[in-house]
Amino acid sequence: MPGKSLTFSEKITPGLELGFLAQEVYKVYPEVVNKPADESKDLWSIDYSKLTPVLVKAIQELKEEVEMLKAENAKLKN
Repeated sequence: MPGKSLTFSEKITPGLELGFLAQEVYKVYPEVVNKPADESKDLWSIDYSKLTPVLVKAIQELKEEVEMLKAENAKLKN
């Protein structure tokens, strides 16, 4: 959201990390998720090295769309 930012308080546990929910990523891109055979004993995990190229491509596509919309907006203003 524009104008919003993620802030942390000093109460954050040292070593706490942010990430995606593996179960949610699995629905979209199962190839990057390690789904445990027995969920009662093991945890889901994500191989972020496989996810990085997809995220970079998405950012590139969004950048192109933003540039196109900026040009269209400038044209409409004139």
